[in-house]
Amino acid sequence: MSREQEEASAIRRPVKLLAFAAAQDLVGEAQADFALDREVSVLAFWELLVTAYPALLPHRGGLRLAVNGTYAFEQDLIRCGDEVALIPPVSGG
Repeated sequence: MSREQEEASAIRRPVKLLAFAAAQDLVGEAQADFALDREVSVLAFWELLVTAYPALLPHRGGLRLAVNGTYAFEQDLIRCGDEVALIPPVSGG
């Protein structure tokens, strides 16, 4: 499949949100789909998340997003078909 075909196919697929541990409690579900009509920055996706799940807002500073298995920065892009994980603080031991 060519890059163009992959991108066209991804347009029809929602972003899959995965919430883990305490983040799952805040969201109320382990998985949700978000429909995007264009790519958005991680920062813009955060705005979508807190609109959909207001309980996240007070905990935003302690939560991280990972896009397709890699921790993301605010300027990174999220595209249709991506998998976004909402990850609470992790402690070692």
